[in-house]
Amino acid sequence: MIGRGAYGRPWLLGQVMEWFRTGRRLPDPSTEEQYHLIIEHYQAMLTLYGKETGVNLARKHIGWYTRGLHGSAEFRNRVNQQADPQVVLAMLAEFYAPWRTRQAA
Repeated sequence: MIGRGAYGRPWLLGQVMEWFRTGRRLPDPSTEEQYHLIIEHYQAMLTLYGKETGVNLARKHIGWYTRGLHGSAEFRNRVNQQADPQVVLAMLAEFYAPWRTRQAA
C-alpha cells in the first residue's frame, strides 16, 4: 500500500525499507534536498520525453511534490498553464526560494 503514498515522495520506499531493516525512522529530506530532487526529476522527464510532452507529464509530479507547502495550490494553477520548460524551472526556483533560504540561515 505504499504506491500512492509515494507520489511526490520518492524517498518513502527507502524510509520504509530502513524501518523494516532497523526499526529506525529516517527523516524526510530537507526542502532544499526536495527542491534538487524535483529539478533532477523534471530535467530527466524533459530529456526522456522531449520538451512539450515532458512539460505536460511533469505537471502532475510537480503537483505531488509541492502539495502541502504554503501557496502550492496557486502555484500549481500558474505552473500548469506554462509550456516553456525554462520558465517552469524559474517558477520552481522562485516557489522554493523561501524554504531554501530559511534552511540556509
